[in-house]
Amino acid sequence: MSSSTTAHSIQRLDGHLINQIAAGEVVERPASVLKELLENSIDAGARRVQVRITQAGVGSIRVSDDGRGIARDELALALARHATSKLQDFTGLSGVETLGFRGEALPSIASVAKLSLASRVIGDRHGWRIECRAGSLSELKPDPVAPGTVVEVKDLFFNTPARRKFLRTGRTERFHIDRVFRRLVLSNPEVGFVLEVDGEVISVFEPITDQQSMTSRLRSICGQKFVTESLVIESSHSLITLSGWVGQPTYSRSQGDMQYFFVNGRWVRDNGMAHAVRRAYQGVLYHGRQPGYVLYLGIAPGAVDVNVHPAKTEVRFGQARAVHDFIYRAVHQAVAEGGQADRLSPAWPSVAAANSGARGESDAVFNKRPPQQPPSGTLVASLSASRAPVMDAQVSLSAELAPGRMGYALGQLKGAYILAENESGLMLVDMHAAHERVIHERLKRALLGGEVPGKALLVPMTLSVSAGEGDQLEGALGELSRAGIEVSRSGPDTFLIREVPELLSTRESLDLVSDWLSELSVHGEAGALADRLEASLASTACRTAIRHHRRLSIPEMNALLREMEVTPRADQCSHGRPTWREISLDELDGWFLRGR
Repeated sequence: MSSSTTAHSIQRLDGHLINQIAAGEVVERPASVLKELLENSIDAGARRVQVRITQAGVGSIRVSDDGRGIARDELALALARHATSKLQDFTGLSGVETLGFRGEALPSIASVAKLSLASRVIGDRHGWRIECRAGSLSELKPDPVAPGTVVEVKDLFFNTPARRKFLRTGRTERFHIDRVFRRLVLSNPEVGFVLEVDGEVISVFEPITDQQSMTSRLRSICGQKFVTESLVIESSHSLITLSGWVGQPTYSRSQGDMQYFFVNGRWVRDNGMAHAVRRAYQGVLYHGRQPGYVLYLGIAPGAVDVNVHPAKTEVRFGQARAVHDFIYRAVHQAVAEGGQADRLSPAWPSVAAANSGARGESDAVFNKRPPQQPPSGTLVASLSASRAPVMDAQVSLSAELAPGRMGYALGQLKGAYILAENESGLMLVDMHAAHERVIHERLKRALLGGEVPGKALLVPMTLSVSAGEGDQLEGALGELSRAGIEVSRSGPDTFLIREVPELLSTRESLDLVSDWLSELSVHGEAGALADRLEASLASTACRTAIRHHRRLSIPEMNALLREMEVTPRADQCSHGRPTWREISLDELDGWFLRGR
């Protein structure tokens, strides 16, 4: 300790100072205040919530609801630290089913702002109001408030100018307010919301009563393009469900601004869940692009810990690996079947069921696999790039392979596109991109089935690891072996790579194992192996697919169309580009003014 440091005796902090310290964790900016107040309204059973904001939330934030209300004798207690109606004992802590529960938000907000609280319980002749200024409570006063609760927060950070100085511009703070509002609107479809900013009504959301109103709410928040180009997810297994919407790979964005993940109705950030979704889009997303999704995970409250962050934006799962794998399989299946699903009349997912926690049990969806190829001729003559496939020796059009969604081939355009007629109108198919995806999926199935040729190394490569990593790697050698990489332990911290797949160079194999081991240490599950193999398969598929300007016969075109109809992820090539587009007969009639 330096000589300039003054020693102090240990003493209790002042209650108001304690609240201000807590406010540093809970109240980051005006949007944080809005989040806490809205969650209180939803937990109180509100069906309509009105929000009024002035001066980007620094001037005032007013939230009124029609919930259960607070009794007169409990109003002062509502502003006391660690006082809550949402938690009674440790049993409740281990299975929290409400959005808020800590009992810190209101007193923390009141310590850095001027707060007034008015509430009326149904059946009372009038309500009551209490105010808090710098930790001091006023006397209770009668108030003609409607049944429910009204909380108004004014002059945020008026007594902590340093905190106020670090707020961003009004435009930035309004952006954060809008983002919080959107998350809560999406996660609570049964609640109606109104947002008013500086006297102008910005957003009105009526409670969801049918499919059309859910469509309208999703369109208002995520945009028409997302609604049009999204796939529906509805999956369940034991005590966990996943429902919502995932964008098709062609909808991808430059950043992750259209990614909403809710666990039992609570918006969260979770690296494990985000990693699972990214892996599900592996091989179909264009370079550097981000998927869009709105996903609702329902899980037994006792299987998830929500008490790991003051703002309750992070969770911890009791079986994180199982949750990760479940999300990956569900999203992967939806993306894989996207090209074959009827997007014109999707069945909307049961959001409310996911928000209330999973209770059903159905292994059917969880155990579904991508559709199997028909027992037709081999489309890829060889797994190596040196032996390119020949269309003439592939699938012949037969009575067993009746035309489906992709229709009948009509001809070829500029040696690059297949024109086909289906029941809806005209299909345009990029033959190289489509063939590339078909080959890619065939190679992938061969790899998973252990059919990819391997090459033994004349001189085994040595991989050095730490003792802890060595134990992890030894426990996962079987997974490497299934991918065609034979590794054996030669010492406490050394392994020998003896055989690698023909698809990979020796150097690539060593880097792959190193990256895979690093990811295994971080996530407890490794996608680096699959990612690197996926990239190698994509490269091989691109090299061996038919090239542009190759003339195809009608039977050859039809053979490719039939393969597309039974190939997962047939919407995109291995680099994330679309493989086909459909022009409906109504669009064609409109172009030529038919029927007008």
